[in-house]
Parts: sequence; C-alpha cells; structure tokens
Amino acid sequence: MHKRPLSALRCAIAVTVTVTVGLSLSLTASAVDPLTVGVVYIGPIDDDGWTYQQEQGRKVLAAERHGVFAVGYASDMAYFGPKAMFTSIVYDWASHCIQATQSLIDHRWKPQDY
Repeated sequence: MHKRPLSALRCAIAVTVTVTVGLSLSLTASAVDPLTVGVVYIGPIDDDGWTYQQEQGRKVLAAERHGVFAVGYASDMAYFGPKAMFTSIVYDWASHCIQATQSLIDHRWKPQDY
C-alpha cells in the first residue's frame, strides 16, 4: 500500500508547533529546575539520510560517556566528544560552492559533474 507523503503545509505546521512548544517549555524552565529539550525526528523510510545525519552528534556523546571511540561523518564531530573522537570524514564543498556562485554572478555558469 502506497502512503501519501505529507504536504508541505502540514510539514511546516508540524515544525512550527514543535519549535513553539519546545521554546515555550525551555524558556519557562527555571535555574533551580532545568528542563532538557530534545528533538525526535519521525520521517519516512526513504528520508535520504536525514535521520542518520541528525544522530551523528548523539552517537559521539554516547561514545564519550561510555569511554569508547567514535568515527564522525560529514563534519568534524570533535565538538560533541573530544575525548571519544577517533576520526571524522569531512565534506568541504566550499571551493565548489564559491566557484559555482562566482560563475553564476559572472553569467558564465555551465552545468558540470564533480
């Protein structure tokens, strides 16, 4: 059975409600009774890695708490667990984005494969 994807409007409403509730709860927490706010992303099975990317920082935090090493993905994850970080794959698209943007500004942009 094929499920119909959420419309953009319903997604926007869900995000707005989540952010509003999260902010209102976190802003009302006092210093004596601090509140921990988390985000749970529930998405489609074919979410193109969104859930995977959101979990990377949490995995490094958990690794540091348990005294084991972690491998970061897509960026330097040492911020989340400096003692647990073994290595990270870092994707740096800056040079490609700068070149493409400048060629677009100069009206000489052409599609190309990287």
